[in-house]
Amino acid sequence: MPKKIDAYRRDATSDAYHGFYANAVEALSLMTLSKDPKCDGALKETLLKSCLVLLVACWESFIEDLLRQSMHTIITHAKSPDDLPKLLKRCVANDLKNDNHDFAVWDLAEDGWKNVLMKHIEKNIAGFHNPKASNIDVLFKTSLGLENLSSSWESEQLNTSELSLALKKMIEQRGEIAHTVKLSQLFTEADLNTFGWVLIILSGMTINCLRQYIIDIVKVEPWPLEQEDQLQGLIGRYRNG
Repeated sequence: MPKKIDAYRRDATSDAYHGFYANAVEALSLMTLSKDPKCDGALKETLLKSCLVLLVACWESFIEDLLRQSMHTIITHAKSPDDLPKLLKRCVANDLKNDNHDFAVWDLAEDGWKNVLMKHIEKNIAGFHNPKASNIDVLFKTSLGLENLSSSWESEQLNTSELSLALKKMIEQRGEIAHTVKLSQLFTEADLNTFGWVLIILSGMTINCLRQYIIDIVKVEPWPLEQEDQLQGLIGRYRNG
């Protein structure tokens, strides 16, 4: 429920998370409207479906914004392309090889490599439409050189497989709504609440993973660590309803 997510605010974290938090809370407010006594069955179903679609949109936007913010931090603090991960440089090199413009390599001159990197991730983001675990892994591997991001989705109470499957189910149901309007299985406010906390947990784990990756590359802390005890406390509150 929105009030539960409201209990989990942070004063300082990544801009991508702040945007995600605000958008997710707004999406979840549709559940509050669905509880109005005047809200009949058809309208309630429509509101819940809309909430689900918006939550997935919030998650997808968060992933894209976090990728942009991470790359911007890296190119701001990297002294030269030599500081970049080899996998990232290899992916960008492939872009340049496939560029039909004969002079594309000159874009790397002086600080031009920074613009090339931003263009590289925008190209990848343009083809990113299904924010499930496997696609997120590919996006961050080809955009930042970070492999197996989803393997960071692990805690004492939840493992990578559980969280990835929960996310996959949510995205599949979003797809059913988008393409057929109807769902093969009805879902409830409790299901949406579960989806909400899954995304909050995933966002916390994801920003921690990117935080450490950025520190390893440029030796700069981009945002504070999302403490494990805070994540565990959140998991406990949501699991206990």
